[in-house]
Amino acid sequence: MNSSSNSSGNSSNNQTAINVNQQHIYNQENAAIEASLAYETRTVVETIRPVNTVYAYLPKQNKFKQWCLDRHYPNDIVTEMKIVRYVKELFDRGIESTTRNVDGTTTTVRISYSHETLKMHIKALVDLYAKQKADNKDTMTLKHPRGETLKSFESSLKRLCSAARQSESFIDPGIGSIQDGYNAEQLVKIADHYLEREKKPGDALRDRMMFLLNHMMMLRGETLRDTNLNHMFSLEFKDEGATRCPVFVMMITGDAVFLKQQAEEHEIFQHEIFQSEEFKSFAENLNRCINSTTPPSEIEIQRIVPEIN
Repeated sequence: MNSSSNSSGNSSNNQTAINVNQQHIYNQENAAIEASLAYETRTVVETIRPVNTVYAYLPKQNKFKQWCLDRHYPNDIVTEMKIVRYVKELFDRGIESTTRNVDGTTTTVRISYSHETLKMHIKALVDLYAKQKADNKDTMTLKHPRGETLKSFESSLKRLCSAARQSESFIDPGIGSIQDGYNAEQLVKIADHYLEREKKPGDALRDRMMFLLNHMMMLRGETLRDTNLNHMFSLEFKDEGATRCPVFVMMITGDAVFLKQQAEEHEIFQHEIFQSEEFKSFAENLNRCINSTTPPSEIEIQRIVPEIN
């Protein structure tokens, strides 16, 4: 009885071992088939891939591998943080650009990479990751490099490249924004628009003046509504000669107090308006109000604003 049960147990164990071995063989065969299919797929992709893309990606991938070697990394496996650090170093370092001068000499300067060039580096490295993943399917457990960190970095990279290019090319960053200006012809059209409106001449001139001041000084409407012409003055700087048009200055008095405290020696604050007793009294009263415990809503600022003629 015992002999029969032992024989049955051994037979069961042997069958289990055979099944395990067969499953292991099947797994190896499936892995070989998968590797073969992956190789064939990559071969097809490389065959139909545009030649220009191959030529564009390969130098960038080799440059990244050399960068990993220079940094003494254990391998050149592409990861998200490696891409971010590598592209950030490219942006900071820039690229040398050589131009030929009229006299035949050359000038070499370092300029920033364009945003499109850095995007191409990122695409090339993501492509390299896909190759590495296919070649090391069983050993590579790292996530795809296009994670949240890289996406956030890419969105900020565009702004960084744009700002760097504008600075190098002396391009006004206000173009196309709320700070954009007008040329001479456009200013004439705006002036005509206000002067041709069916309003009293004084109102038309006032509206035109308010528009120009709001735009040039980026003022709020409430600032201008409380402003009189006697609050404005022109400046004459010594030893600078005549200009095509006089400098027109409007100083918001409250701001002027704090600016004068920070740059008291500046020549603009040597103007007689800032040396007057009225302005000094206003500054003292304003500082007293700010340092008091009285809520701002209860301070009647208008009482301490001097009438400066």
